[in-house]
Amino acid sequence: MHINRQSYSLVFWVKSINGLRYYLLFFFCLLALFTKAQDPYYINYAIPDGLPSDNVYSVSQDEKGLVWFTTDVGIVTYDSKSFKLLNADNGLSDNEVFRLSRDSKGRTWMHTLNGKACFIYKDSIYNEHNSALLKQVKGSGLVVDFYEDADKKVYLSFRSGEVFMIDTLGHIERRTNQAPHWGVWKSDALYAIYAGTVTRLEDGAEVQVLNVNLNSRMVNTQSRICHLADEHYFCTGNELYILRQNRFELYLYLDSAAGITNVCKIDNYLWIATRSGLYQFQGTKLVNHFFKDDAVSDVFRDKEGNYWVTTLSRGVLLVPSMNVSKMLDNKKIYRLGLNGQELWLGGSENNYYVRKNGELTSYHLPAYWVDNKISCFRFYEGKTYVGAKSGLVISGAGKTQSFPVNVNDLLYSNDHIYVATTYTSRVHKDSVTAYIVHTPESDKILSKRTNVLEKDNDGSIWIGTNFGLYLYANEPGGFRLYNMGELSEELAISIEDIFFDTTQKRLLVATASKGLVVVKDRKVTRVFKTMNGLNNNTVTAIKKIANSTYLVGSNNGLNKVTLLFEADKVESYNFRVGINNKRVNDIELLNDTVYIATDNGVLYFGIHTLMPLTVYPICNITAVKTANGIFKGGQLHYSDNDISISFNGISFKDKGNVEFYYRFVGRDEMWNVTRESQVNYKDLSAGKYTFELFCKNGLGNSSKMQSVSFEILPPFWQKTWFIALVSLLCASVVYGFVRYRFKRLQVKNEAEMKIMQSENDKVQLEKQMLELEQKALRMQMNPHFIFNALNTIKGYYSEGDDVKAGNYIAKFSKLLRMLLNTEGQNTTLDNEIEMLKLYVELTRIRYHEKFDYTIDVDAGLMLADTIIPSLLLQPIVENAIIHGLAAKAEHGILLISFKKDAGEMVCIVEDNGIGRKQAAALSSGKLHNSKAIAIVRDRLKLFDEHTSFEIVDLEEGGLACGTKVIIKLPIKYTGF
Repeated sequence: MHINRQSYSLVFWVKSINGLRYYLLFFFCLLALFTKAQDPYYINYAIPDGLPSDNVYSVSQDEKGLVWFTTDVGIVTYDSKSFKLLNADNGLSDNEVFRLSRDSKGRTWMHTLNGKACFIYKDSIYNEHNSALLKQVKGSGLVVDFYEDADKKVYLSFRSGEVFMIDTLGHIERRTNQAPHWGVWKSDALYAIYAGTVTRLEDGAEVQVLNVNLNSRMVNTQSRICHLADEHYFCTGNELYILRQNRFELYLYLDSAAGITNVCKIDNYLWIATRSGLYQFQGTKLVNHFFKDDAVSDVFRDKEGNYWVTTLSRGVLLVPSMNVSKMLDNKKIYRLGLNGQELWLGGSENNYYVRKNGELTSYHLPAYWVDNKISCFRFYEGKTYVGAKSGLVISGAGKTQSFPVNVNDLLYSNDHIYVATTYTSRVHKDSVTAYIVHTPESDKILSKRTNVLEKDNDGSIWIGTNFGLYLYANEPGGFRLYNMGELSEELAISIEDIFFDTTQKRLLVATASKGLVVVKDRKVTRVFKTMNGLNNNTVTAIKKIANSTYLVGSNNGLNKVTLLFEADKVESYNFRVGINNKRVNDIELLNDTVYIATDNGVLYFGIHTLMPLTVYPICNITAVKTANGIFKGGQLHYSDNDISISFNGISFKDKGNVEFYYRFVGRDEMWNVTRESQVNYKDLSAGKYTFELFCKNGLGNSSKMQSVSFEILPPFWQKTWFIALVSLLCASVVYGFVRYRFKRLQVKNEAEMKIMQSENDKVQLEKQMLELEQKALRMQMNPHFIFNALNTIKGYYSEGDDVKAGNYIAKFSKLLRMLLNTEGQNTTLDNEIEMLKLYVELTRIRYHEKFDYTIDVDAGLMLADTIIPSLLLQPIVENAIIHGLAAKAEHGILLISFKKDAGEMVCIVEDNGIGRKQAAALSSGKLHNSKAIAIVRDRLKLFDEHTSFEIVDLEEGGLACGTKVIIKLPIKYTGF
């Protein structure tokens, strides 16, 4: 659409402009609004936000920080995150509760419509069904007053005339008067108001008749006594009375339509809630009148300094600060501008406003233009330029011109006007109207969509586009264009705003996702992002408010940035203004008043009225639960050891957006951080535990530490008394058994000692004999083996093969050393394998390498620590080689393996020789070395009873194909 409009000829617009002048003026000036008395900025909580009813009667805050509301559907609590409803289903005596009153015992009493007394104490609700006290307190109709005197006596007053007094011991007195009743108080005696008369209750004397027509307001439930510290007020209709020396005197008289609903005192101000808004008085002087269109029922200031205003039709209004005002509520305002003392405000539908001397006047661009947002206001040499997405209006010197051309920004410099649109152009100021519709290519500086323009001290032009920041530099040889995005990636994205500080000679750049960038001497000197304290990386607006101090708007509110080089400081202004999660579109400063344009109107406040905040969040541990329910404290059964701890962090200024820091002393001493509101611990062991918790708000301020301690009891069999009892019982049994055995053994001791000595001698003799047999076997093997080895060495030398002779001698000498160094019956598995390997290699040389061998060791065996009878397999291997493989015509294979099977070691010697039967036939029917095999079996029994020895004759097709010997013995380690 813009392309078509830009193609219109200049002649058409010049001819039409004079005829349209008055037509355009008709559309420009639509409405004048007076804004001398503006409401403060507020956040509205209603049914869509989770509030169960828009009809709210009162507001208060408890010691845990929860805000309480009374409504026509029950009581509502708010913890800065969610609303929770309590009604008759939870035990309230009536859903319609007008007010809450708390006594010195911590009970919260309810002013109900049906007159049935009810209170909350330690998170439990008490009514006539579960409280013996409340069964005796039954009035007729509305509860109109609650009062506690200096003696801690509680008085409940009912509209129908009953007054119940409850003392500290729970004794109850009842006084009844048939006249309508509005409340009690105590000074020198106890007084009440009945049907317009002040009555002393002790003797029933009438001491004063109020000068009001109360009979006409007998059914007005809003007429009531208000107890404010040591002062007592009576409000009815639009009249407010104050009690002085037991006499009510007229204090204030409001507009006849006011209808007073409540009176509160905050600091030195008297706040009066009425059906036509909220009045603020200092003494009897009216200071402010807010929310004139609302029926206000109550006002309260919480621990953070927020004001809560309850209404009878619009829910709750949360006012973060009475110093922050709002105008153009529910209007989207995109752009702000200053023309002297005039504040210009640009809307979203070709509408804009001018505020001067407190008066707000509304204007509109030509009605036939497509509605779009106002993008800029510029004021140069007596002319006003209003730029919009749908067109540009230039007014001055008694005439107005309009051009349906998209304009994002304008900048005047050295008799030229720079235009930011889908491109950036430079036009002489006298030719702007001729060229604004159709700009020649020669006047275009940059062919990229431009958002904002700014000029520096040198007359250079900074250009913010959707594709980054550019500099149209004023240099001695003329202007030259630079792409600043090539120098820094932070400047290569969409630019939202630019501000050049002429005194500090630095440029501040608002980027779409890279935060706030500071440029000086064409270099990026600083970048501020969320990690540096900025509340959002999408920066939208920049405004200088003091030397080196700037307000910076973002997608998430307002920041204050102070640039002091080594002491730069960034702080969120959201807490002070109360604009959390609200986009700031633009910022202006006029006469020390800051104006902030948002999607929901304009906020404004005095720059010096917002003091630094010292607001701390409130942290509560709300419940400790186990499988058996809510834990009330103390000790837990050992089986009830799954714990769930719930907590909340209350920060109304931060909408509950807090971080929790916690640790579980007794299990975890380190601090953990979470935004969740619950932690769980499972299968806790017996012991004492303390859960510690605090939270931090957006200012970084911490709450008070909260903690809960408990103990999980050990099972009875782990308790000292049980262990001592069992130990004593066992000791007694053992002592008795030992004593009994000792007596019996004493009789047989000598005989058994002789038998034991005899058996021991026999065992030692058998062991010595076996050792001698082993030594004899070794001595038998050694000469024969040594003889063959020496012959082999001799043969090598006879053949002149010194190398083989040398290798053979090295292996032979190593085997001899290992044999001589082996003492005792056992050796380690690595030594056994090494000796066995040397023996096989030497024997293989003797038989001219007639066979190959493999020694396979399971990786699970610990070679250096596992023990085995020394030379256990040598006789088996010798039999396999000499009688199995040597007699075989073909090349043979010898397999030796050590495997781990559960707790056993399996030793296998397998050959593919001629087999035992053929070997026996060659040896004249006798198996060779049967004595050595028998010794091996005996040595195994001596090593451990749980051993086995098995010889398997291998066959294939009925023919012998070798022999396998399998030995199994328990795995034992050195030192066993």
